[in-house]
Amino acid sequence: LPCIRLEKAARGGLFMSVLGAILGKRTWLGACAILLSAAGGCALGALLVVKGVLPETGTLAWSCGCWVLASFAGARLAIRGRGEGTLPAALAAALAAYPLAWLAGVALGDPSFREGGLYLTAALFAGAAAAGLLGSGRPRKKRRDPRAPIRKPARRK
Repeated sequence: LPCIRLEKAARGGLFMSVLGAILGKRTWLGACAILLSAAGGCALGALLVVKGVLPETGTLAWSCGCWVLASFAGARLAIRGRGEGTLPAALAAALAAYPLAWLAGVALGDPSFREGGLYLTAALFAGAAAAGLLGSGRPRKKRRDPRAPIRKPARRK
């Protein structure tokens, strides 16, 4: 078994393989999508504040809207293709993104995290819960071939 640990350490570490096994690849993709789309939305909000289009008093509402939309989109990515259990998968993606979002907010000194942290937390989980309750959609039906199936004649003895 030590050789297995060395192989896993060479591929990305035992820690990441354990987290990948617990939460799954789709959950981490959803969490990354949440973080990237929220960062893009908040950057757009900062640009709008600098240009004078968005008043400074509206930054918290803009941030909450960005987090709701980002968590909805990331959770939809995380639950794509699942038949059942979409709500836990969507909330797992939000839960994986949550500490990373707080670390980024504290590291950057974002004032919206200091003033409206509870609102941003509620926005993150509300978007994911909405995506989880919406579900992954109905399963698509397989297309039938429009041609008639070729039948082989039965053998006679």
